[in-house]
Amino acid sequence: MKSAALLLALLGCLLGVWAVEHHREVRGGWIATVTNIDWPSSPTAPAAQQQQELASYLDKAANELRLNTIYFQVRPEADALYASPIEPWSYWMTGKQGTNPGWDPLAFAVDRAHKNGLELHAWLNPYRGLQTAGGYLDPKHICMRHPEVCYNFNNQLWCDPGSEIVINNTYAVVMDIVSRYDVDGIHFDDYFYPYGITATTQFPDSATYAAYQAEGGTLSLDDWRRDNVNILISRLQEGLARIRPNVKFGVSPFGIWKAGHPPTINGLSSYDALFADSRLWLAKGMMDYLAPQLYWPTSAKNQSFPLLFEWWASVSHEDNLQYPRHMYTGNALYRYYEKNSPFTLEEYKYEVELTRDPKFKLSGSGSIFFSMKSFFTDASVLPYIAREIYPTPALPPVMQWKPCAKQQPDPALNLRFDASSQTLTWTAPVDGLVTKFIVYGPATSASSSSSVLAVLHVSTTSFKLGASASKGVYSVCSVTNCNVESAPVTITL
Repeated sequence: MKSAALLLALLGCLLGVWAVEHHREVRGGWIATVTNIDWPSSPTAPAAQQQQELASYLDKAANELRLNTIYFQVRPEADALYASPIEPWSYWMTGKQGTNPGWDPLAFAVDRAHKNGLELHAWLNPYRGLQTAGGYLDPKHICMRHPEVCYNFNNQLWCDPGSEIVINNTYAVVMDIVSRYDVDGIHFDDYFYPYGITATTQFPDSATYAAYQAEGGTLSLDDWRRDNVNILISRLQEGLARIRPNVKFGVSPFGIWKAGHPPTINGLSSYDALFADSRLWLAKGMMDYLAPQLYWPTSAKNQSFPLLFEWWASVSHEDNLQYPRHMYTGNALYRYYEKNSPFTLEEYKYEVELTRDPKFKLSGSGSIFFSMKSFFTDASVLPYIAREIYPTPALPPVMQWKPCAKQQPDPALNLRFDASSQTLTWTAPVDGLVTKFIVYGPATSASSSSSVLAVLHVSTTSFKLGASASKGVYSVCSVTNCNVESAPVTITL
């Protein structure tokens, strides 16, 4: 990588063009809506207040924390925080499921995120029907339309992953979102089959399994359940590739795939307890990234963050895919607030820096923090992360297997500097590919590095350097929605 960067710099010098690059990584935050964990602060808050709260999260994520990706929960319990023709409005928006809040949070979030240079991924729970069983259900809810495939399990309503009705409904919901909203990704978390299934507390899907066996199915109950989830993941992959091939699809599974992987790790197994074979999805390239929830500190004896991350990193590129999938980490920022917490701010810095280590040979790395309010609950957290972890902005890594990865945008035009206002200005190209600009500087030689100063929406074609602007070379690159950069245009101050 360093030799390639030097070669680019030398070529840039010879050609009169300065090469620029930076360490790319996903810098993410989850905005959870179920039980109003992050947003809105109250299901009965006025629309104007809810909009202000959501806008504040998105503005601060980009401009103060220097994140680049937001995972916004829009389907917490077979409902919708957007105008869905399939499912009812969420209780967490208005205090009553099915009540129209009078505005569209997903459309609002996409627009605000993009104006801030952020990616916005729609986060859905594929099977949860109701957080607490016994609550009101709108007639549009799947458990009202098809009560035969919804079960009360541990005081929650849960849709049967083995039911074709459920698979078709979840598939239709996802395809509807990507058809009507300019989301950058579709995201699932760790909830597949519910937590709490044991030999004595069985999930009530015996009739569905018996029907499968009656049709000649020979898989064991556990393997059949895993296959049900695999079917949904595979269908979604195929549908997204057909309808919106550049939309990213990823899952944030429970952090332990199976006990004993790696050998010293034990604890709840996503493979055995949730019937989620995320290792298989990775091996077959059935999604674009995994972000296992590694919610344990380095000091944990049986679930160690670095040991688990090293295992996940190793399996992300051992299956000879032409383009190994990206591997991010889920980071438990909320645990900083636990009584006698094992987490310090320095622990989070270590975790992020570990993902940047080139020895893991990741094709794309990053970290996603749960959850957004944890950045702001204590006044010390945001400035520490901004200063110590994310001191400059960054773009997410390019997914080389996406069709848009091969589309390089035209450069910005007419880069100039106004000394009176200490402002760089330029003109946007008209190739239809550009969604953002990235500003670098200052470099003092062709081989010196340039810092990323800003990532800006395509509508912003200026950047104020300020009165203390350093001498050197400043560069601006056009950027596509696939995060492909143009050749830089430069100016020397």
